[in-house]
Amino acid sequence: MLQKITRHLCKPATAGLVFLFLATMTSAKDFDDSGFQNITYPDWFIDNTFKDLSDDLETAITDGKKGLMIMFTTQGCSYCKMFLKVSLGNPRIARAVQRNFDSLGLEIFDDAEMTQPDGTPTRVKHFAVNEGAAIAPSLLFYGPDGKRFLKLVGYKTPEHFENIISFIEHRNPNEKFRDYLKRKAIEPIARADYQLKSDPLFLPPPLDLKPRHNKPLLVLFEANECLECSNFHKDVLALPEIRQQLDKFNVARLDARDSTTLVTTPSGEKITPQQWYKNTDLIQLPALLFYDDNGEFVTQTDSITRRQRMLNLTGLVLDKKHKEGWNYQRYARSKAIERSLKQKQN
Repeated sequence: MLQKITRHLCKPATAGLVFLFLATMTSAKDFDDSGFQNITYPDWFIDNTFKDLSDDLETAITDGKKGLMIMFTTQGCSYCKMFLKVSLGNPRIARAVQRNFDSLGLEIFDDAEMTQPDGTPTRVKHFAVNEGAAIAPSLLFYGPDGKRFLKLVGYKTPEHFENIISFIEHRNPNEKFRDYLKRKAIEPIARADYQLKSDPLFLPPPLDLKPRHNKPLLVLFEANECLECSNFHKDVLALPEIRQQLDKFNVARLDARDSTTLVTTPSGEKITPQQWYKNTDLIQLPALLFYDDNGEFVTQTDSITRRQRMLNLTGLVLDKKHKEGWNYQRYARSKAIERSLKQKQN
């Protein structure tokens, strides 16, 4: 009860706040994780000094909310900073989130003790691992029963995130949330004149993606008219250092709308690209799936990916750190520390 009283006393009033409009257009440099990024949560995020999420959830439900939105971030994460600034900084989105959820932020590597929404005691970093928050930002949504009903990984554009919040607020009980997201994701929100391009990096058809040539595998799902697919080619695949990394991979590009062509997955299953994409929990394009040289799944992402994040993703696989239990964010932090030490030495 003391925590609840303290939190309400500390909680800033949101009525009448004036927000500045933030443009939704971003550039590749906005997602540069090579420099330091300070993470600051909006003032309408609740105070979570006590880190008792079960109490926070109880308060949210008492206040007529649908539950909790938990945002996992880490210092230095440009994608976190841009999501906070551009998407959560959009006044309409901020109001919609506050109508439906109490929101709070957690640091992925925090060793502090906490209580999960279902009342289970743990530490923040263990909670992050158990909930699969391996890439920052990760957003977790919890309902009245203390169970997570949605996880979103990576940067979400204002258009895409507003679409998700709108569905939560007005969702059709006869349609599953995941089915809705996949149905929406297959049709790009932001359209472009982009058409699927060939590239010497891509394996030629027919595609048999069982392990071969002692190389890891990258599976890239795209679609025509996908603006972010176009940006990925321009801002990532065109970079010499990225192409040098990908020369060490087998790279298979698949059309996420292709319902006729059969490909063989790393496990040996024959399936169409459209069905493969639908069988995953991916909800945006382009989507990247990484496998090691033994055909073992390593990691995946369908959020905006730029230079440094792509270098870290490929490095995680090539350095075989997943074999030691490392996830993406741990690998990315180790590389950030290496860069910082080199800068100090120079």
